[in-house]
Amino acid sequence: MKRSRARRRSSDSLSGIFKKSRSSSSNNACWENMKISQPALSRKIKISAVFLAALIVFAALPVVYERLPYKIVATKDRSFPWRIWIESPPGSNYRTGEYVELRVFFQNRYVEHVRFLIKQVACRGGDYLRVEEGVFYCNGREIARAQFKDSAGRPLRIMTYDGTIPEKSYFVLASHPMSYDSRYYGLVDEKFIVHRMRPII
Repeated sequence: MKRSRARRRSSDSLSGIFKKSRSSSSNNACWENMKISQPALSRKIKISAVFLAALIVFAALPVVYERLPYKIVATKDRSFPWRIWIESPPGSNYRTGEYVELRVFFQNRYVEHVRFLIKQVACRGGDYLRVEEGVFYCNGREIARAQFKDSAGRPLRIMTYDGTIPEKSYFVLASHPMSYDSRYYGLVDEKFIVHRMRPII
């Protein structure tokens, strides 16, 4: 009887040691797994942080862009050969040859659904503008000729003028011969000019 008890005790002690060794090995394995998974977790956190930052920047771009004093804009207007422009804040006393964007201040069939027009200053306040049989002269120099009919064959109303242009008023044109410009709607007051424009391509 004593021997059998002793054997049982020894077997119990061995099984306890075996259980402890198994538990310690499993703990070590868990620790190893934790050590392996920590870099992966930190990598995921970094990726999430970068993605969140990019999302915030992307959402803020329109607001920031609207507040920029200079912008690159595209237009489908065929009055000029350029489609990409640099837009800058308006000023005053625009020089002859400068490009400007003006707010449409009249309504007719030629500007339906159009809010802004890009034109070039051809004659300005203080210059002498004269119109003779559809030909426009600025300080005696010919600057434009009017079309008497539009592309549909309808008669066009041509501006008539003979005198000095008032200060802060401008006669504007475009390079396309069929452009709708000051030849038909007259002088542009400076208050309707909303941007200076510079062509790129």
